[in-house]
Amino acid sequence: MILSEQTQESKLESALLARAEQLAKEHIALAEGERERIIHEAREHTKLHQEREEQIASALAERHYRRRIQAAEIQLRTKLDQTRWALIQTVMSELENRLQELTKNENEYKAILKQSICAGAAVIESDTLTAYLNARDLIMFDERWQAFVQDCGIDKTITLSDDPIECSGGILLSTHDNRIRLDNTFEQRLQRLRPALEKTVMEKLFTGVTDPGIIGRG
Repeated sequence: MILSEQTQESKLESALLARAEQLAKEHIALAEGERERIIHEAREHTKLHQEREEQIASALAERHYRRRIQAAEIQLRTKLDQTRWALIQTVMSELENRLQELTKNENEYKAILKQSICAGAAVIESDTLTAYLNARDLIMFDERWQAFVQDCGIDKTITLSDDPIECSGGILLSTHDNRIRLDNTFEQRLQRLRPALEKTVMEKLFTGVTDPGIIGRG
C-alpha cells in the first residue's frame, strides 16, 4: 500500500513537472513572440522616423534649391534691367549727340525743319499757324523766316513767334488760339521714340531667352 502511494506521488510529481515545463515553454514562446513584436514595432517606428526625417530633409533641400533659383532669377532680372536701362540711355545719348551735330550743319538742319513744318501743316486743320523755335534758331532765321516757309511749298500762313522755347532744336507748331499743338522739338521727338527704342533693345537683349516674361519692366 505504501509502495502504491509512493508510485502515485511520483506520477503526480512527474505530471506536475511536465505541466510546469509545458507552461514554462508556453510562457517562453509568448515572451519570444512579444519580443519579436516589440522589435518589429521598434524597427517600423525607426523606419517611419527615418522616412519622415528624409522627407523633411528633402523638403528643406527643395525649399533651399527653390530659394536659390528665385534669388538667381531676381539677380538676373536686375542685371538685365540694368543692362537694358544702360543700353537705352547710351542710345538716347548718341541720338542727342547726333541731333546736336545736325544743328551745326545749317543745310541739313533746315531740311529737317522743313520736314517738320510740312508734317505739322498737313495734320493741323488751320490756315494760320504759329511756329516756335529756340533762341539760337530765332537769330538764325531773323529776317529769312517767310522766305523759308515759302520755300517749304506750304499754302498756309505760318508766323514765327518772338518768344523762344527751351529746346535743343526742332520746332513747335500751334494754332493761334493754342488749342492744337504739334511739338516736333528734338526732346519731344526723342521722347516719342523711346517706346520703340525700348522695344528694340528688349528684343535684342532677350534673343534666345526662353522665358523673357520673368524679367520685369524697369
